[in-house]
Amino acid sequence: MAPRRAAKIDNSQPEIIQALKDIGCVVVNISSHGDGVNDLFAILPDGRVILIECKTPGNVDFTPAEVRYILRLVAPSYRVFMSKEQVTQAVYQMLGLS
Repeated sequence: MAPRRAAKIDNSQPEIIQALKDIGCVVVNISSHGDGVNDLFAILPDGRVILIECKTPGNVDFTPAEVRYILRLVAPSYRVFMSKEQVTQAVYQMLGLS
């Protein structure tokens, strides 16, 4: 078994967590697990669960649109967010509020 890789917290993560909480989500931070596990999972106000990967703007090899396209093919409930504005807009869209 390969040694556990240290989990690095992206700069955007604290503001993304706060933005999710501000719109009524329950957020669990699992980023300390490392080994490619998602950073967060959130329970939306309507009960749906989404898995979240936080990325610091400028530290992503793909454009946000490319990442979203790839992840939709893999897991429709998986999201990548880089800012509090992006997470708020996406959750409002998922809830049909925008």
